[in-house]
Amino acid sequence: MVGFDKRPLWAAALSVTLTACSGWSPPSAAGLGRALSTYRPVVLQGNVVTHEQAQALRPGMTREQVLAVLGTPLLQSVFHHDRWDYVFTMQRDGQPAQERRFTVYFANDKLQRVQGDDMLPTEREFVRTIGPTEPPGQDGVVLKADPKALAASQAQAAPPPAPLELKLAPARDYPALNQDKP
Repeated sequence: MVGFDKRPLWAAALSVTLTACSGWSPPSAAGLGRALSTYRPVVLQGNVVTHEQAQALRPGMTREQVLAVLGTPLLQSVFHHDRWDYVFTMQRDGQPAQERRFTVYFANDKLQRVQGDDMLPTEREFVRTIGPTEPPGQDGVVLKADPKALAASQAQAAPPPAPLELKLAPARDYPALNQDKP
């Protein structure tokens, strides 16, 4: 049986390996420090209240209307039934925690007044604080609808569904939990 000469195969493997390593350079100390450090994500907690949301609030709004604008409050105290607190914190690695507060006060289940940070961010400003989402120097894409196309799409839209009527099943009598089984 004739042996297979493996020298050309080894030579090809060695040349590919050396070619792949030719562009490698040792990492710098800063790069090595970043590579070996632990990952610490941005921690967002609570409810963000933006300038646009605060501007949408009007005295006399019901609790449901405020809930639709601001979302569920982070704090609803049992002792302060007419007060909802919206608290937001953001913690980034190496920076002090940022905290924002916004409080909504009700009287007779109607919005009476609001109190909070003077400088609430706009939605765009808040998104920028989380991280870069757009290339530098660009202000985002402005979307515009052709009035004729918009009217045509609204004409084709299906009518809203009728509200659901919930029918509850009749209540059953269950034995008490502390009774022994027969």
